[in-house]
Amino acid sequence: MPCSFWRSLLIGGCFLGCRAVDADTPQDAPSAPTTTASANVPTIRFEQGPVAYEQRSRVRDFNVSVTFARQPTTRPAVELMLDVGRGEPRTFAAVASGGDEYSVSAPLVPEYLHPQRLRISARYAAGRVNCNIEDSELDLGNGRTLMLGDIRRCEGGKSPRLVLASGRVLHALPTGLQYMRADLGPVALTLNLALAEEFTVEPSEASPDAVRFRIQVKEGSRVLAEQAGVIRVTGAPKAEAAPGTPATAGEAK
Repeated sequence: MPCSFWRSLLIGGCFLGCRAVDADTPQDAPSAPTTTASANVPTIRFEQGPVAYEQRSRVRDFNVSVTFARQPTTRPAVELMLDVGRGEPRTFAAVASGGDEYSVSAPLVPEYLHPQRLRISARYAAGRVNCNIEDSELDLGNGRTLMLGDIRRCEGGKSPRLVLASGRVLHALPTGLQYMRADLGPVALTLNLALAEEFTVEPSEASPDAVRFRIQVKEGSRVLAEQAGVIRVTGAPKAEAAPGTPATAGEAK
């Protein structure tokens, strides 16, 4: 055969060979997606059951567990925020109590965030008085105190009977009932509840039946994880009258 035929066949084979090699070259294949190690996000565990109304202001321990898939080189900071719904939310720095555990000691609802205005209905021998009174501290003796707002009903006389919001019953009148500044709407007067045959106490504004919380795990200013929810308050009394509603004195019998 002519040399030109063999020359053409040789050139064509080289071309096909080059195309085959190019098709198998890794540079022409799509690159595989790049994978990175998952972030070391901590898991927060916080279990707090409902709190009884009469125990809402007792200091208690809130325990938080923070676990990592890989132990961090530095211990993170843990914060607990409690929001009653009035006043500024309170934020506490949790204290490491060993291992993955953290703890905060605080009241769920501090006393200064209790409803301050109370609705009083007092019955005397000559008539009844309905009014608003600011909550105040009463003296039970022997270093014991009681807030007026903790009382629900008081029966006076020779055998007094004091029924508290907790259901507890006392058989003595506290000191401090004699000089109560009563708001009767357009006028105010000093009321002696110790002389009443009977009086009842209700909050003029509703007590919170839930407290919002938020837990944050931080590394410096960076938030690594957070958890939010509510802590229920059971047995909270409802408001007797809307805040600011004028109170009136009843007609004498």
